Amino acid sequence: MDTEPLLTPQDVADRLNVKIRTAYEYLAPGGVLHHLRIDLGHKTIRIRRDALENFIKQGAPSHADS
Repeated sequence: MDTEPLLTPQDVADRLNVKIRTAYEYLAPGGVLHHLRIDLGHKTIRIRRDALENFIKQGAPSHADS
């Protein structure tokens, strides 16, 4: 069983050094991180740390912070 803590959208924003609103846009349908999100319930989104790190290592597209 995987016991790695899951990241919140705020954690993602902090890791990518973007505003929380930008992190939510990335995690929304059609966003660059949507495929990484785990829906745990109504308005509860989490992301596996290793998935985000792999995304970054693969050369995640850089976007200006909005």
